[in-house]
Amino acid sequence: MNPLLAINDLPIGSNMYGLGPDSTADGSSMLLANPHFPWYGPERLHAMHIEIPGVLNSMGVALHGVPAPLIAFNEKFAWSHTVSAAYRFTLYQLTLNPSKPTQYLYDGDFVDMTETKIDIEVLKTNGSVITESRTLYGTRYGPMLIVAEIAPGVDIGWSNSQAYAIRDANYENTRLVEQFIAWSAAKDLTEFQRQHREILAVPWVNTVAVGPDQPAYYADLTVVPNVCLPQRVVVLRSRFIQRFSNWYLACLSWMVPKPNVHGGMMQTRLSRVRLGLPIFPLSRGMIMYITAMTPTGSLIP
Repeated sequence: MNPLLAINDLPIGSNMYGLGPDSTADGSSMLLANPHFPWYGPERLHAMHIEIPGVLNSMGVALHGVPAPLIAFNEKFAWSHTVSAAYRFTLYQLTLNPSKPTQYLYDGDFVDMTETKIDIEVLKTNGSVITESRTLYGTRYGPMLIVAEIAPGVDIGWSNSQAYAIRDANYENTRLVEQFIAWSAAKDLTEFQRQHREILAVPWVNTVAVGPDQPAYYADLTVVPNVCLPQRVVVLRSRFIQRFSNWYLACLSWMVPKPNVHGGMMQTRLSRVRLGLPIFPLSRGMIMYITAMTPTGSLIP
């Protein structure tokens, strides 16, 4: 049995329901938001109300440090989120220089990783403070990744000959605050949907929204790796490319024909990567997949 499949049995997962006017007794649109986020720690949701007279007035919840509600309502509509099943990460298996394992093979030559040195003050149990130093390594693909025994028999390690770098599709996505401020200020559900398409800053969640006299809206319109054609999955090993089974990316777009929406059963705008083989589980049941990249970073035809 694949040990990675056990993540699918974890008792976690948010849910949401959007009801259009044709599905309620009095013809009112309704939204149920039920995010399964923790009650403590950095992922705790906090109540928030923001108002700029004549510009925006919305109330909802946000993660600590985010200056706008992420799940919210205003006078005209309401929206909620659940974690999307689309894949955000590309994992690169690098061939290293055995005599200098901070160099990796790129386009036939060994090149140096970037080094970022940081100093951190650490409070000791006796009350004293010491400074510890660390060096973070990166590549043209992204930062280096080490995860020891993330699942039985699965190890993402760094040896003298092989290591892994990870690229996050949201690494350069700086539009999140713009997206949610715009939603708080939107005048109706139609404007909300347009902003969803045009700003395209939602990083990793499904979206459901409802408004008066309009069908409920669902979209998994999020930031994903830029791969839109069938590709073969590969693992990077120097110039040798090991090809696995064919997967594909589905780029679909259609409107919900009925106003009922339940977090993933009916889809309006879907942008989802289904490329690769499972590498290791992420938080909340997501699985990391390899996308098809050559050592030069180009897609395999």
